[in-house]
Amino acid sequence: MSTFSHRIYSVRAGWLDKNPQIGRLSIPTLPNSRSGTTQPSADFRQPSLMPGAVGAMLPAFQYDADWIDHGFPIGADLKFDRTIQTPPPGKRLFGFMADRALSSRVLSIIVNEKPRDLRLKSDAGQDETAALLFPNPDDAFGGLLFEEEDHSGRKSPKSVFSPREKTELLKLRSPIRRTAELSDTIYAYHAAERGKASPTDLTYLRRALTLPGRSPVLSVLRENEMQTVRLPSLSDPINRPLWLYIALEMARDCGIPVVPSAIEREMGETILFQKRVDRAPDPLNPEGPRVKRLPVFSAATLVSTHRPGSARPVPFSYLAMADILNREGAAPAKDLPLMWRRIVYRLMTGGAAADTPRTWLFVRESLGWRLLPAHTLEWISPAFMGSMTGRDGVLPAFNRVGKGLTIDGRQTLTHPDDALRYAPYFGLSASDAKMILMDMMKILSDWDNRVYDWQANPNDIALMAPIFDNL
Repeated sequence: MSTFSHRIYSVRAGWLDKNPQIGRLSIPTLPNSRSGTTQPSADFRQPSLMPGAVGAMLPAFQYDADWIDHGFPIGADLKFDRTIQTPPPGKRLFGFMADRALSSRVLSIIVNEKPRDLRLKSDAGQDETAALLFPNPDDAFGGLLFEEEDHSGRKSPKSVFSPREKTELLKLRSPIRRTAELSDTIYAYHAAERGKASPTDLTYLRRALTLPGRSPVLSVLRENEMQTVRLPSLSDPINRPLWLYIALEMARDCGIPVVPSAIEREMGETILFQKRVDRAPDPLNPEGPRVKRLPVFSAATLVSTHRPGSARPVPFSYLAMADILNREGAAPAKDLPLMWRRIVYRLMTGGAAADTPRTWLFVRESLGWRLLPAHTLEWISPAFMGSMTGRDGVLPAFNRVGKGLTIDGRQTLTHPDDALRYAPYFGLSASDAKMILMDMMKILSDWDNRVYDWQANPNDIALMAPIFDNL
């Protein structure tokens, strides 16, 4: 009978000097393929079986004592004490792991396709592979570092590779360069969509697919720093990268902070580049590239979705997200009104149904949490709702549209006016909220003239027009 073992990781604060330990994470490994067993871990209690799922093992986490004295909780699903904890009922991952995990469809390019990726561990399960082994450590989302330990608590020795394997690993760990390799990566991306990716194509994708998201988000070295890249999909009903850019630029005009973005043309396609919101310039070179990690977490990780002692989930809500800033915000008077603007913008542009808590990002500063600029505020038109569930290929197209987020755990907002009654919760008076709403409607009512400045296709403009019929 096979037994489960566990791999131990030291979870460290990559944004602080000397990367102090936050805690230790235990991840179940797969049984050894030869003997059916693996060596059990010695000094960190193994988590129990998930209730009702025979053989399904959960990760476990324990905070470091010094971090409890000087740090902060890294998720609402973890009590800030020294107890050994497992994810909430119904969850396989802690929030801080889910924030950085590749989707199963994107991960399939790395795991299922041949030749085998040398970064894989033969006994690693899908969760460990998706959240910890990929993306590349230097490219991973957020500021956490994961350092593998041996069973005595020391840093685990590095694996031994042949010279040929070392050469292949160096290639896999090298970034895609905008000037020299983006064209080849675009070709590989579309080849994968058609199910015709060659081994060389897979190498390009494995180097670039490093960030989480249901739709593929690639990383490319551009202007001496790693930036995210959005490519058009063969199944997109519109020039999606261009419209992602337009949505962000119009949001900026509406007073919403957004991530610095740029569009360029490559191989006849529009490519969207964005600076990393989870990176900052080195303090010693404030005008230089963004290389310093930041302690960035999503609202999905920072908001509790379970009542204590109950297995029944609590619906995520905008008001619960506002409580992050009300309870522990560094500047709630500044961030809460911006949060309200962003909610209203989503309602005005059809994107509310696609809103998810993982697209709302917060950074921890010395005085508490701050809301980060938006990196995606996609407009969703009723004209192409049916085409947003993706294709059967390896790479999905549009994100699947759901019911969106509720305002209070029960009520879903459907019109911008619905948000007015909740404005006081976001630090706005009724009169100020109405003025903001009117200003935003005025800006967006000129959307069709603005998009011509960006040379949008007339057919795409016609598809997007139903969004604004009721403004």
